[in-house]
Amino acid sequence: MLDQFPRIRFFIDLHSYGETLLHSWGGDENQSHDPRMCFQNKEYDGKRGLIHDDGYREYMPAADQKLALHLGNKLAGAIRQVRGRKYQVKQSVGLYPTVGSTDDYAYSRHFLDPSKGKIISYTMEWGRTHASTPFHPPYPEMRKVMREVTAGLLEFCLQAIRKSKSTS
Repeated sequence: MLDQFPRIRFFIDLHSYGETLLHSWGGDENQSHDPRMCFQNKEYDGKRGLIHDDGYREYMPAADQKLALHLGNKLAGAIRQVRGRKYQVKQSVGLYPTVGSTDDYAYSRHFLDPSKGKIISYTMEWGRTHASTPFHPPYPEMRKVMREVTAGLLEFCLQAIRKSKSTS
C-alpha cells in the first residue's frame, strides 16, 4: 500500500483494546540528540530493546516526536469530547517493547530510503480495558467506541491536512 500510494504521510493501525495512541518507536525509548544511535547502525546490535537502560535509545528527530505528540493529542482530544474517554498518547515501547509493527515500519521507510516520504504513524488501541469482553465489546458499547474513534480519526485527518499544507 505504501509503495502503491507514495504520497501517504500519516498512518494509523487500529487495534483493540486499551484506549491508547502509540507512536514510534516500539523497540526502545526515543532520543533526538544522536542520529548514529539508530536501528541501522550495527554497532548497537544486541544493545537495543533493553528498556530503562542507559546504553541505547532509538533516534527520532525532535520535530517528528513533537508532531507525533501534537497529532496524537488532537486525536485524543476529539475522542474525549464524544463521551469523556481519555486515550493516552505515548511512545509504543511504553505499552510493551515490540519490533516489526506496522507503525514502526511505516515510519522507518524514509530512513532506509530517503526517496520515500516520511510517514508519521500510530497504533490506536481502542476500547475499554474494564469491559466484560474488552477485545470484542457488546454491540451497544462497540457503537459508542465507533463514534469516538470516528471523531478522533476525522480530527486527525483535518490536522494532517493542515500539517501537509504547511509543509508544502
